[in-house]
Amino acid sequence: RDFCLSRGLGDVYKRQVSTQSTGCNDNIICSDKLGTSTIYWSFPSHATQVVRYQTLLWVLWLKKIYSKKRTKLQRLKSSIENFEVQKVQLEQENANCKLGKFVTEERKENLETLQKLQQEKRAYEEELRNFTENDPEILALIEQDVKVATEATNRWTDNLFTLRSWATQKYSIAPKDFDKQFQIPEELDYV
Repeated sequence: RDFCLSRGLGDVYKRQVSTQSTGCNDNIICSDKLGTSTIYWSFPSHATQVVRYQTLLWVLWLKKIYSKKRTKLQRLKSSIENFEVQKVQLEQENANCKLGKFVTEERKENLETLQKLQQEKRAYEEELRNFTENDPEILALIEQDVKVATEATNRWTDNLFTLRSWATQKYSIAPKDFDKQFQIPEELDYV
C-alpha cells in the first residue's frame, strides 16, 4: 500500500530477512531506483498475479507439448494404418501368386528340366569365355598393345644409351662405371 526505503522494509514484513532473498527474488516486492535511493513497494494482489501468470505460462507450455505429442501420435497411427493396408495387399498378392502352383508331377519335371537347362547355359557361357581369349579381334588388339609396348621400351632404351654416351663424353666416365652407378644391367639391349 505504501512505499518505503530499504531500511523501512523490515518493518513492513515484521521479520529480519534480507530484502534480496525475500521480496525482490520472489516477485512480491517491486523495486525501482530513484536518484541514489532504491524505493520498494508491494501491492496486495501482486503476488497472486505473478503466480497466476506463471501458472498460465505452464499451462500454455503443457498445451504446446500436448499438441506436438498428439500430432506425432496421429502420424504414427496413420503410418500404422498404411502398413496394415500394405500388409493386406501383399498377402493378397502372395495368395494370387500361389494359385495354380500346386505341386504336381508335371511341375516337378519342368523344374528339373529348368535346372538342367540353366546348368547347360552356365557351361556354354564358360566355354564361350574360353573362346573369347582366342578371338581374332582380341588377339589383334593384344598384338597392337605388344607393338606399342615394344616401341616404348626401345625408346626408353635408346634414351638411356643416349644419356650414357653424353655422360661419357661430357664427364669422361667409362660406360661400365656409368652402368654400375645407375644399376643398369649389362644385358640391357633393344627388344
